[in-house]
Amino acid sequence: MAPVAPRPPGRRPVDPLASLEFAALRAVHWSLSQGGLPPAAEPTPADDVRVVTFFVVQELLAVLEAFRRACLRGERCHLVVNDLGRSRERVVIDIRIVYER
Repeated sequence: MAPVAPRPPGRRPVDPLASLEFAALRAVHWSLSQGGLPPAAEPTPADDVRVVTFFVVQELLAVLEAFRRACLRGERCHLVVNDLGRSRERVVIDIRIVYER
């Protein structure tokens, strides 16, 4: 990780995840985790949806939590999202934290 200039003194870092929407997203993630994995031989379409949604939300929350920690440390950074391809049957995105110098 490259060195990052700290925020100006006197400005307290703000928690970018301190809203009801992100608490709700965490609650959805927790709720999806309660079903366990379906039997390998017999997953239903509903099982597929739940498992995929769980993993997508889990990875999104991991990046957002890393961003939150960086913000609370006072690091100057922002999130960037790139759509790398989309169709009705597939989506590929890149979400990353970009640190400012």
